[in-house]
Amino acid sequence: MTDDNYSGIRDLVRRIGETGGLVTTDEVARLREHFSRHVLPSLPTRRIRAKYDQHVVTREEWPSDTTDVEYLESLRTVVADVQGGVYLARDDIEGTWTLYFVGRVRRTWRGRMAGQRVVVLFNGEQQFWVNRFPG
Repeated sequence: MTDDNYSGIRDLVRRIGETGGLVTTDEVARLREHFSRHVLPSLPTRRIRAKYDQHVVTREEWPSDTTDVEYLESLRTVVADVQGGVYLARDDIEGTWTLYFVGRVRRTWRGRMAGQRVVVLFNGEQQFWVNRFPG
């Protein structure tokens, strides 16, 4: 990811937030592509494995035979899915914009304690991610 791409996405997120969510279909596609392909890592990292342990192993939100690679790909699928929702909210403490990508839980992802939706959150300005099932 180039610095221009990083700053361009950061500026796009800020502009969308500051204009009350006015966004084009192409801009949403650009956000989906950027966060699914450039912010989520291409292979499981230590952070991915920690989230995998939390959500797959401990909380049983994904099936027990899900690998860390499959877990990562399920997150990527949620972010990239054009049928899923995208929401933007300003963090009250840091004042940065957070993107919420929301998608349905597919049958192959449904663990013993799965919810109906997967939510993948990104700090849209600093461009890091967190994920969870809604409580």
